[in-house]
Amino acid sequence: GGASFEPGPEIGKTYGEVAVILAAPSPSTMFADLATTPTYLSASFDGGSHWSRVFHGAVASLTFVTPIVGFGLVGISNTKDEAIETVDGGHTWRVIAG
Repeated sequence: GGASFEPGPEIGKTYGEVAVILAAPSPSTMFADLATTPTYLSASFDGGSHWSRVFHGAVASLTFVTPIVGFGLVGISNTKDEAIETVDGGHTWRVIAG
């Protein structure tokens, strides 16, 4: 697994106020860290035309094992992190460790 992986053109691209695209599990679905305070994980389910906040916290990284199931790492402080999970394509997230 992963030998033929190539990141899509969305990774690292900016959209308006979006700071960094963290993951794009499908061509129309993207997740980003907005350049706002407080920090939120934002999602677009229409290729970047519209964005909504889906998790409150400074998400440092995201990975999707399928287009539906994904995991992330949230930086809480210099000494504590949380792991988060989605099982519905990123519409909702829950803390699973931390």
